[in-house]
This record gives sequence, structure tokens and C-alpha cells, in this order.
Amino acid sequence: MQDDSLIHDFLSEADEILDRLDLVLIEMEDLFNENGHEDETMERIHGLFRGVHTIKGVAGSLGFNQFVVVTHEGEALLDALRKDKIALSSSHIVLFFDLAKLLRTMLTTLKDTGEDGGHEEEIQAMALTLHKALSGPPQAPANPTEGPPAEAFTFVPTGEAKLSEIPTHAEALIQILQNTREGVENEKQWEKLQQLALQLDHHASKSPSPEIRLLVHRLAQAAKKVGRLNHEASQNMVGIMFRALQSLLETVRCTKPTESHYEMLARQESLLSRLINRGEAAGENVFLGKILVEDGFISQATLDQALSKQGQPLGRILMDMKALSETDLRKALKVQRNRKKQGDASTGDTRQNERQVRVHVEKLERLGNLVGELVISENALIHHPSLKSSDAEDLRRATIQMSQLIRELQEISMSLRMVPVLATFQKLKLVARETSRQLNKKVNVVLGGTDVELDRTILDHLYQPLVHMVRNAVDHGIETPAKRTENGKPEVGTFTISAHQSGGEIHILLEDDGGGINPEIILNKAKETGVLPEPAPTRPGDIFALIFRPGFSTSEKVTNISGRGVGMDVVHRAITGLNGNVDIESELGRFSRFRIRIPLTLSIIEGMLVRVGDLHLTIPIPAVRETMVCKKDQFVPDIDRNTMLLIRGELVPTIPLGTLFGVKDEAACYESGLVIVVYSSHGCRGLLVDRVIGQQQTVIKSVPTYLGKLPWVSGFSVLSTGAISQVLDSERIISEY
Repeated sequence: MQDDSLIHDFLSEADEILDRLDLVLIEMEDLFNENGHEDETMERIHGLFRGVHTIKGVAGSLGFNQFVVVTHEGEALLDALRKDKIALSSSHIVLFFDLAKLLRTMLTTLKDTGEDGGHEEEIQAMALTLHKALSGPPQAPANPTEGPPAEAFTFVPTGEAKLSEIPTHAEALIQILQNTREGVENEKQWEKLQQLALQLDHHASKSPSPEIRLLVHRLAQAAKKVGRLNHEASQNMVGIMFRALQSLLETVRCTKPTESHYEMLARQESLLSRLINRGEAAGENVFLGKILVEDGFISQATLDQALSKQGQPLGRILMDMKALSETDLRKALKVQRNRKKQGDASTGDTRQNERQVRVHVEKLERLGNLVGELVISENALIHHPSLKSSDAEDLRRATIQMSQLIRELQEISMSLRMVPVLATFQKLKLVARETSRQLNKKVNVVLGGTDVELDRTILDHLYQPLVHMVRNAVDHGIETPAKRTENGKPEVGTFTISAHQSGGEIHILLEDDGGGINPEIILNKAKETGVLPEPAPTRPGDIFALIFRPGFSTSEKVTNISGRGVGMDVVHRAITGLNGNVDIESELGRFSRFRIRIPLTLSIIEGMLVRVGDLHLTIPIPAVRETMVCKKDQFVPDIDRNTMLLIRGELVPTIPLGTLFGVKDEAACYESGLVIVVYSSHGCRGLLVDRVIGQQQTVIKSVPTYLGKLPWVSGFSVLSTGAISQVLDSERIISEY
């Protein structure tokens, strides 16, 4: 039985790696299509190799051999590509996309069942396709449900993994290491060391002890690298491996291993891990001669002959000997540079990972909730009547200091929850790519505002609605290449996903340059499906909003992408459930634009507390432009007899909040002359209030589901007195009032 925490860590790490691989593959595809710079493409191949290698290594240490089978072949193909043994083609990139997709499916199965089985035929087909791609252009894996069964494919360590084989292989490894310590070092020794270590790793995968599995996996990694180190570094590595194997033998031969045995294994594994990373950073010498022999440019005998004469660069000697052409030398030097670059990049990643700690999202949410309760308690304390006493000066100073510390704590806890939208947008780009391939459409996806940060909880809840909107845009919005050419447009459609911050909100825009939305078709379909309200809407925005009605669909037939009428209403509910909203703009034949507005965070905001009649209202500070007391002559009617506010030559529409919430008549709302000017992307409005209580941090509580969707309100907050304040949805008030 595997340790659940180890499986959870593997799932989390593998998921992050696959997210990065998706991005790298998209970049590679773009570079390949644009005939991009070879060095940039090679960097991405190295990145793919490291990602697949990491998944293979960790999966192997946990005994997930199905992952090892398919990643081993992917690693071999990437290794050939990075060494320029085969030329990269578009079919390779498609194959790696398929590999990443299969690995995600396997991860989902592992998450649900705790086992890596269930996809044997797909894995065998993919492994075989990857293996065959080493010698020819790759073909798509055969559908295992059609035609004859795929050719069986087996990973190198053959036979069933047996715990009883661990001592035998460990003793054989110790003997080889002993020979190298006595000065016997040659290529065959290192190859034999690697083979035995791989077999040992295979058998140890069945061990119930995670310490044994992880240590043996580190030994396999070390065996792969030790032969490429300089003499001093290799001898140091050999010594550590020797002691680790002795500890391993002592543990597996012990009838009842104690805690100290496993602690020793863990220390040896940690030491090996650090040494491997240092070897990648400094000890590994990428010798030109070794590259020339490995890649078949020269024989080992020719290299030995050249080295015996070496008094100048090796490449020059080999060219003088007519044993190497200038073209082959350039290729070998390029491989040497790429290997060095890979080592540098790997070191950089290692240093960065050492500064990061994985924390479960639930813990961050718990921290945020506790900080929110702390803010409520702080507000109750600083407004306590006893602080107004003349002899409470020391208490007031202590309260101010406490407030500053709570503010810092709140900012830190908020920042922990905020993540850039980049990773989510990259996933959406991949969704658009896959959908366009299914529909035989050509789409260029443009990302913008990817450095904008959003609450992780909101982003997670927003992902699936965004996926549906992207698929809908490619399916319904972007035309086929033939149709676009007929309409005088480029064959390749453009789909833009962007984000920007406006006040206390994030605006996410999804825009395509497709055929647009036809209002007449929307009205007719709404009437056919029985979702057309009475009276029928006339404004374009209201007509477009009908697509969010349950059961609405304009598709003529049901496909695996659309046509069931169960999509956009779910999207709308998900977004409004996050206190957000969706606006639609479209021009027939030119474009469609969906603007999603969602709050920056669902937890704590800076708010201005006001009173209107007996109501307490909180206005988000990012939406407030200014507060002012106005004279009666500043309120003037427009031609429709709406009351406007004249501010420095600008006419601003006014909204009497007392009338809006039904607590005062309109005339009484203007008596105080107190106005809060708020703004958004839709313009400015002057909100009339009775009293401004002050600015304070506000913990937002969502609207309970039994209250439904309240107009003009995005949430509630608890005041220091225990009273409830309604948090205004200023964006909606401005856009709809």
C-alpha cells in the first residue's frame, strides 16, 4: 500500500509539470510554424525532456510502472531530438501533445483509484508509437478498439519485480563500486552500473517502504550521472553510493528493521539528492570527444589517436586528420552547448524550488477566514467607547500598533491567495487549439494581461465556465477557412483572451473576429424554445443575454462540442455565483466580445461605510472617486428631467440610494447634499447618502442562497456593533441604473 501523502505529492507535481509542458508545446508549435530560431526550439525540447524525466523518476520510485513505460519512450525520443539525432517535425509536436493528454488521463485514474492501471492498451500503443518515431516520422497511435491489437511493447527492465532480488543486485553494485574505488574506471563499468541500478530500481518499486523506494531511485539517478563526472566528483559520488548500498543491504536483511534503519536510508537519500544536483551544476563535464563518439561521427580508436596528439583544440586535430568534417564538428559543438545549457537550467530550477513550499489550498482558505475574523474583532475594539476616554492614551497607541500588524498580516494572507491568470489562460489556449483541430478551423490565440492576479479560489471556480466559452467561440464564432476567405477575411481567425483590473474588479475579455451574433436568430430560437420573455427585449445587449437562458442553443445538430443547450446558462450561474456578471457586445460579420466582471477577491476589501435612512451600506473604496457636499444649484435637470450633478463643468448622473433601496422618497434624498462619486468602465455616478461614517476594512460574506440574487448588492459585512451592512455592487448600479 502506497503512502497517500507521497501519491498526493506526485499528483500535484505531475499536474504542474504537465501544465508547463502544455505551454512549452504551444510555444514550440508557434516557433515551428513561424520557422523560429533553432536555439529557442532546442531550449523547449530540453524543458520537455526534464519534465518527462521527472515524472518518470518519481513514478518509478512509487512503483507506478505504467507511467514509467510510456514516459521512458517519450524521454528516449526527446533525448534523440535534443542531441540532433533526428529532426523535429510537426508530427512530433502533435505526438507529444497526445502523450501529455494520455498522462493527464492516467493521473485522473490514479487520483480516483489509487492505481496506475486501466489504460494498458492506450499506453502500449503510445509507447510503441514513440519508440517507432526514433526511426521514422511518427504516426498517430492506433485506436485500440479498431483493427488488430497493437504490437506489445515492454519496458527495458523485464520480468516481474521481486523484493527477493534486491540484495543480489545491491551486492553486484557494491562490487562494481569497489572496483572503481580501486582505480578500475571504464565505459563498460559505468554501463553495467547503470543497468544494474535500473534493475534494482525496478525490483525496489514493490517495496512497502517509501524510504527504500526513494533511496534506490536516487541510486539509479546517480548511476546514470557518475560516469560523466570528473575524477574527483565521481569518486565522491561513488563513496556516497557505496555507503548507501551498505545501509540498504543492512535494512533489507534485518528481520525487523527499526526506525533508525529508515532514518539512515532517508539521510543517505538526502545526501545523494544534494550531490546529484551539485553534479549537474558543476561536476559534469560535457566532453566534445565523448559526444563525437556517442553520435557516431568518429570511432573510439580515432578519438584515442587524436587525444594522444592533443596540443591544440580537439576539433582542429580531427579535421587535420581528415577524420571529421567541419559540418559534423559544428553539429557536435552545438550538442555540447545545448547539454551545458541544460545543466545550467536544471541548476536554476533546483535553486528556485528550494525557495518554494507546497501548501494545501484549504490551509490558505482557513488562514484567510481567520484573518477575516481578526479584522472584525479589530473593528469592534477600535470603536469601543472606552478608547475615547482621556486616560486611555496608552491603550489607543497599542490599538494603533495592533491595527498595523493586522493590516500587514491581512496583506500577506491575501497575497498568498492571489495567483497570476497566466497559467489559466495558457490552459484555455490549449483548449482553443484542440477545439480548432477537431473542427478543422485555423485559429490564432492571443493572450493579454497575463500578469493580472486573481484570488485562487475564484480562478478555480471560473476555469470550467471559461473552457465552455472558449469552445463555444471557436465552434460558433470563428468561421471555417473557406467561409472566411469568401468574406474577405484571413484564413486564420483571431481569438483574444485578456484581463485587466478596473477598481476592485477584474475584467476578463474573450473576443473573436468571427461572424458575430445575429439578434434575429437569437430571438427566433428563444421563441422556438419558449424562453422569450414578455415583452421581448429590444436592446442588443438584452437580446444577446437570452443565450444564458436554460435550454437555449442555436446549434442545428448535437456534437461532442455543442448543441445540447446546457452550457451557457451554467456558465452564467457560475459567474453570478462569484458575484460577477457577463456583458456581450457583437457586430454581425465582424466580432463578438464577452466581458466577464468579477471581484478581485471574495474575502476582505477596503470600504467606505455610509448610512441611508436606517440602512448601513458599504461602497468598495477602489470604486470611489471623491466625496463631496454639494449645493442645491449644483443639481440640474437634463432634457429627460433626470437630476444631474455639475462637477467642474462635467455633468454626472445622480442616483438617490434611499429611493433605490426603498427607504426614502426622492426629494428627501437630496436634502443632505452629501454625494459619493463612484466610477467604472461604464462611466461615473453620484450616489446620494445621508452620512459618511468612515473608511474601514470589510470582511465580505456572500449572499445566502435562500435570499436569491439581490439587486445592487454583492455581499454583506458585519460591523463592529454587530449590525449588518450591505456591500454595494457599484459596477452593476452604474451600468444598469
